[in-house]
Amino acid sequence: MTPRGESRFGLPHAKRVGICFRTSWLATSHVQKVPTRAARVRDDKVNMRNTIRTIALLLALAACSNDMAPTSANPVHSVLITVDVHGRCIVGGCDPPGANLSLTLVRILNTGTAPAFLRACGTFPALGEQQLVNGVWVNVGPAISCVFTPGPIALAAGDSVQVNWWFASGTRRLVLAVAGKSDMSDDALDTSASFNIK
Repeated sequence: MTPRGESRFGLPHAKRVGICFRTSWLATSHVQKVPTRAARVRDDKVNMRNTIRTIALLLALAACSNDMAPTSANPVHSVLITVDVHGRCIVGGCDPPGANLSLTLVRILNTGTAPAFLRACGTFPALGEQQLVNGVWVNVGPAISCVFTPGPIALAAGDSVQVNWWFASGTRRLVLAVAGKSDMSDDALDTSASFNIK
């Protein structure tokens, strides 16, 4: 026998309200609130703001896409090129070769666990200089021409090479071909981070 006021499934009996029936458990769990006009307008404004922010973000990302020249360092074969803009002179004769030039100290460091090989120009690394002009990196100065190149410079893991370099004003970086094999068959262009010379 079912207790009074309950159906045989253990649910309260449906109560007649107007022309439809509803149970108390249905009324509390399945009634959907209809938002007021003010709430709908407020939600529309929030959605519009989010849409505008999303469009602005997409436009900013598009502007900074492939058309922007990279300015961070690009180590190759774990070789990192750093430039100390206010570098010290490591050898004698650091008088500027021209007017309005700044002395820097360049360090080429093998941060990896295997030896790396640097393209050489004589007994020094064959560094190239680039300047950022209208968002594009362009080579600066004459092309490197080496009369005597015995082969690449081997740079053991943890070792570094330091050289002085003079720069004119502008946004600059250094580039160097670096390989993981002594025959330079897997060389790639290593770049320093960009830096500003005033």
